[in-house]
Amino acid sequence: MQLGELRLPVPQLALVEDLTDTWSHAIDRYPEGPAESAVWEQPTVIEHGSLRAAAVCGGRIGRSELWAEFRVSSGSPWAELLLRVDWRETRRVLKLVLAPPAGLRARVDGIPGESLQRAMDGVERPLRDFTLLELAGAGTLGVVCPDVFALDATAQRARLTLLRSPLLAHHDFAPQPRPRAQVADRGVHTFRFAFAAGTTVAALDHRAAQWQRPPLVATATHGMPAWPNGLKF
Repeated sequence: MQLGELRLPVPQLALVEDLTDTWSHAIDRYPEGPAESAVWEQPTVIEHGSLRAAAVCGGRIGRSELWAEFRVSSGSPWAELLLRVDWRETRRVLKLVLAPPAGLRARVDGIPGESLQRAMDGVERPLRDFTLLELAGAGTLGVVCPDVFALDATAQRARLTLLRSPLLAHHDFAPQPRPRAQVADRGVHTFRFAFAAGTTVAALDHRAAQWQRPPLVATATHGMPAWPNGLKF
């Protein structure tokens, strides 16, 4: 899909079986596969002006419905993705996969109050707001993802963990079957992403803060005529 001069692929999602318990005991990563991929409809351009272009498309993965909106703005280095998932799976995990053709060399992840370079060893690790991926060919890809809390990466790809559907509250040693079992996280979930090439950790942290700490107070009447009868707020 192409918006203006920027070509954006539809999100590459992977749906993988996850037979672990509620807390993923005894593992340090989720399976690589076999993985089910998303099937997307033809995108529809809904904005194509001088300031911003946007397109939307629907899709499906497993039993779950998907909806995605891509946005690019004039003069901005960021390409935004809004992803909505109507999650209907049982004992599966959903990953957003970033797999550049030349592979990855290194990464720096956001952690609470700081950032940290981490090994490309495939281990699932917690994430705070962003990751900066160093491409094996040249350059970097920055990802801001304030609604994602875990990531695993190898030299071939990075996978952002979006959703799981374990049984609640299921421990490894619980007897099976469980006739009263409930499945976690069913329903609609929305994820925000911003991507930029050649960016920095500081820029990613700043962009994440704009989403995480939006303005709480704004002047709504500045420059407007006075209210009648001396009414003030």
